[in-house]
This record gives sequence, C-alpha cells and structure tokens, in this order.
Amino acid sequence: MPEPGEEVPLLHHLCLSRHAVVPFVFKELPVMLADESLVIKPGLVVASALAAFALNVSVFLLIGKTSALTMNIAGVVKDWMLIFLSVLMFK
Repeated sequence: MPEPGEEVPLLHHLCLSRHAVVPFVFKELPVMLADESLVIKPGLVVASALAAFALNVSVFLLIGKTSALTMNIAGVVKDWMLIFLSVLMFK
C-alpha cells in the first residue's frame, strides 16, 4: 500500500503525458514530418538523451552526498556562468 502522498508523482507524470505528449503527437509531429528541410540526426538525439540522464544521476548523487541547498547554490552559480558565457559569445 503506498504511503500518503506517493500518488502525487504518478499523477504529475500522467498530466505531463496528457498535456505535453498528446498535443505533440497530433499537432507538432505531422508538421515536423511534412517539413523536408528538417533533418533529425539520431546520434545527436541519443547523445542529448545520455547527457540529460547523466545530469539527473549527478544531481541525485550530489543531493544524496550533500544537501538540496548545495544543489540550489550550484544552480545559481551555473546560471551566472551561463549568462556570462552567453554575453561573451553573442556580443
């Protein structure tokens, strides 16, 4: 029997699939498939998925070894670095 409150993540994922995946499949996907100039590189998609998975694992391990506060501070520092590098690159 699930503990009280454990149903929330399941409901969150169901809402995500209903409100994100279904409109994508019926509205965006046909437009993407009809566009002949669009080139999807499977290797790039797989590399992106692996990078996202590695990021999630690293966040999980960081929070497990330290605290959520450390993750929040690291996120703020990352945002600062991203803004700084964006200013340098797109100046």
